Amino acid sequence: MKKITGILNVVKKFPLSTMGNPRYQVQINNKIFETKSNASLGYSITNFDNKKVVASFETYNYKKPKLILVDVKLIGDDIPKPENNQLKTVSMVSAMFNIMCADDKKTSNKYQKRFLDTVEGINFPDDWDNLSEVEKAKRLDQAVKVNL
Repeated sequence: MKKITGILNVVKKFPLSTMGNPRYQVQINNKIFETKSNASLGYSITNFDNKKVVASFETYNYKKPKLILVDVKLIGDDIPKPENNQLKTVSMVSAMFNIMCADDKKTSNKYQKRFLDTVEGINFPDDWDNLSEVEKAKRLDQAVKVNL
């Protein structure tokens, strides 16, 4: 199996295979490739259009040699970066902690508030300590639910 690195461009879509799966012709560094018949790559190849990739391919000799793509992966700046969402992370941790402390609402509320206090932009009302544990739980649960 050989590899090639470059910008992948979808050239055209072929008629569906006999099994009903999509097939494409693509170009990488001025070389023409085809997706393999009845392979899952046919379903995802359009996600790589106009992106920098490293592709694995094989050469098949039918009536004339064909370059058949076996695998394609994004490289460089085209790789999606994981989103750093502190509020979502805190909400998931808080929700799990709430499950673990289901029998003790006061402790659960205390730690959920502590978790949410670490997120910039979240403020609690001045009379927070005067609220009932039921009201605190209701408000905290709503804040967490919005971000899950």
